[in-house]
Amino acid sequence: LKLSQAAMVELVRHDSWNMHEDDIFDVVAAWGKTHGTDEMDAEAQKRLLAPILEHVRYPHMSVEKLRTLTSSAVGESKQLKVSVSPRLINEALFYKLSGGSMGCEGLQIREKRTGSHLFSWVETSKIQVSGNRGEIARHIS
Repeated sequence: LKLSQAAMVELVRHDSWNMHEDDIFDVVAAWGKTHGTDEMDAEAQKRLLAPILEHVRYPHMSVEKLRTLTSSAVGESKQLKVSVSPRLINEALFYKLSGGSMGCEGLQIREKRTGSHLFSWVETSKIQVSGNRGEIARHIS
């Protein structure tokens, strides 16, 4: 996590993440926590994280994660001193309610990340996938 702000912006905006959007948000939060200081005021933390957080694809986050962002102080993550814009959270929730068919006029709804083809795999009957997000895979003989 010893990356510059510019490097984090480039990473977060990239499509080739093989992670759920919730986990990407958590990576950004962890980066912000290591790069921020306790003496940093909310405005300085906002300047540090805002360019990165704008590339998180909130509509593709889980409802549970969005709920944790809304239930804390105006979208403030427990890991961050900076709040996520209530507008972004509301847009994401309305997008989910519409089943992904909501018009995108004026919204920053980006496509779901495609993931990297370098680390993709083909389903086979010898692999059993489980978990809420399909994150657990085990080989069966």
